[in-house]
Amino acid sequence: MQYAIETDRLYKKFSPTKSPSLKDVFNLFEKRDNFVVACNGVDLKVREGELFGLVGPNGAGKTTLIKILSTVILSDSGIAKVNGFDVVKQEDRVKRSIGLVTSEARSFYVRLSGRENLRFFANLYDLFDKDAEQKIEELSELLEIRNKLDIMFQEYSSGIKQRFALARGLLNDAPILLVDEPTKSLDPTSAKTLRDFIRKKLVDEKKKTIVFTSHSLNEIEKLADTIAIMDKGRIRSSGTIDDLRRMMSRPNASIEEIFDYYTKEKL
Repeated sequence: MQYAIETDRLYKKFSPTKSPSLKDVFNLFEKRDNFVVACNGVDLKVREGELFGLVGPNGAGKTTLIKILSTVILSDSGIAKVNGFDVVKQEDRVKRSIGLVTSEARSFYVRLSGRENLRFFANLYDLFDKDAEQKIEELSELLEIRNKLDIMFQEYSSGIKQRFALARGLLNDAPILLVDEPTKSLDPTSAKTLRDFIRKKLVDEKKKTIVFTSHSLNEIEKLADTIAIMDKGRIRSSGTIDDLRRMMSRPNASIEEIFDYYTKEKL
């Protein structure tokens, strides 16, 4: 089987970015390890057409993994393939295979309109003039933001900004979407609307493969076909929610109990 995404022993470390405490200094001296491991031998397989949820505590390594898969940063070792292409050796093919959706509003130009932002990003995908405008109109209809296109980005609500982030990620009509915290800062109604759009429009209708991160356990449970629990740079377990329950021998465990089991008891 060819997987949409596959990683093998993926490893990434960073130097600490903040001044260490005395306790940190002592620990670093004892361990001789003056770095933070964000991905520590990550093995992952995502099937085509799957809605794959990645959940874990702050600092688990989720965003780092997404950045490696999207070629934003390089791993130190290991292999990652997206749509069958190596993220290092075939970077251009990988970039054409993915759409990256981030909740970071600063990645947009706030003094430009939504249309101007999307036009700029369309140009980066070699979409110009009529082709770019056609794609922008198509996505604005799909995401119900057509009446917002000519308003400055800084005036949008969080929900509208998230829709524009999705639109940007869909500009190149890639088969795989990497979505980092899609409902971050959204109210419950906006979050549900966005989840429904991802499931019904992108996965069920358009057959996209989507990997998304979330801090919301309820969101992971409702949306993901497969759940991977990540902690301290490792994938602690992955499978359907029933798979995870079966592996811990607790068939009625809640998503909160599952999360605690794999992030606390298995350290």
